Amino acid sequence: MKNIITWIVFSPRCLLCKTETFEDNSLCAVCWSKLSFIVENICDRCGIPYFENSSCPCKKFKTYYSKIRAALVYDQHSDHLIYDFKYNDNLQAKFTISKLMLIAGEELIRNSDILMPVPLHKIRLRKRKFNQSLVLAKELAKKTKLKLIPDLVKRIKDTPSQSGLNQKLRRVNMKSAFVFNENYREAIRDKVIIIIDDVITTGSTINECAKVLKQNGAREVHALSFARTVKP
Repeated sequence: MKNIITWIVFSPRCLLCKTETFEDNSLCAVCWSKLSFIVENICDRCGIPYFENSSCPCKKFKTYYSKIRAALVYDQHSDHLIYDFKYNDNLQAKFTISKLMLIAGEELIRNSDILMPVPLHKIRLRKRKFNQSLVLAKELAKKTKLKLIPDLVKRIKDTPSQSGLNQKLRRVNMKSAFVFNENYREAIRDKVIIIIDDVITTGSTINECAKVLKQNGAREVHALSFARTVKP
């Protein structure tokens, strides 16, 4: 009886549907098939899928980052995994998210030197208790051996929620929100840096971080996230 109870409690469960799974992955085959991977016909700069022969909307804006890559389209399924990781402290979700990010960012990682998380303002950090971008950056650093600098950029502006804002307003919202940590000026000189985040919406936060890094000596800046908002 004890063995049966142990088997029921500790048998692998799918992260999305919670049914028992014998898959090597932490998702069952059905839920795995529901994930929207970003794999082809993507803009080389912003990483968003677009129709062939059409111009990507990112061309309308000046960007300080060179490339953004993400594993999945941000939808109800990727959101479920992120929620489990952020609010339920689900370690298996963290491992799955970081593994998929590793695959999506293979090219960037191969040609980069430093990882940094998108920083949280101290007020938001107190409320949330931890920075999910830093947790993911630590996982990726362990798996890639790239140097992780958690406090490379500091957030000095507690920006209002970006929810519901268009790209132009998000850029205004993020203006002057970050400052460079002068302790690392020599450490980043002529280096290629990857900014890590869980979800990228318009890229405004990434762009503002990249601007600060480029102004202080970084040769190139990329971004890697688990999910990416894609407008229909």
